[in-house]
Amino acid sequence: MNPNEFADFIKLAGKKQRVVEFEYPFLEGFYVELVFASKFIMNQIYDTARKVSDKSDSTTISAYGVKIPVERLDKDKLREAYAGQIVVGWRGLTIKKLQAVVPGLAVDLTLEQAKKLFPKLATEFVAVKTDADLQKVIEKVDLPYTVELAFAMLEVTAEFENWVIFTATDSKNYSKIAEEKEKEIKNLK
Repeated sequence: MNPNEFADFIKLAGKKQRVVEFEYPFLEGFYVELVFASKFIMNQIYDTARKVSDKSDSTTISAYGVKIPVERLDKDKLREAYAGQIVVGWRGLTIKKLQAVVPGLAVDLTLEQAKKLFPKLATEFVAVKTDADLQKVIEKVDLPYTVELAFAMLEVTAEFENWVIFTATDSKNYSKIAEEKEKEIKNLK
């Protein structure tokens, strides 16, 4: 393999998505699937979120006296990209756990709303007679991953957003886990 082919090989590896499941350290039993955010993927995300201001007061003057528009990142677009491209799944998130990281979150659902939100639990809702019974069932139910719910968590909880970015951009998290998986496979043989 010549140096140019090897360089192409490295670039291709940076574009591949490597997904690893991590336990979120602030909620026991909540596991989040994150894509390794290589420089290539982060550049795509930043390109999506970048906005150039066209207002005259949003320019800077270069050393040569040229007005240069200021680029800013649209925080909502950035979070949308994180929610759809970095956070790609989870398990173990319940309403009760969500209430622990989003203080003041009150979930007061009627039985009909709960049936629409959790259609897979139709059999469990048959036994529900009171609001207290409904709350017990809902507290145990895993909230399914959706881009919208991931976006809401990134928007509302700074700890979750910071943890996602830090974990997804640290290559050690992904290489260490890959080594552990290889050892597990060798031990099985």
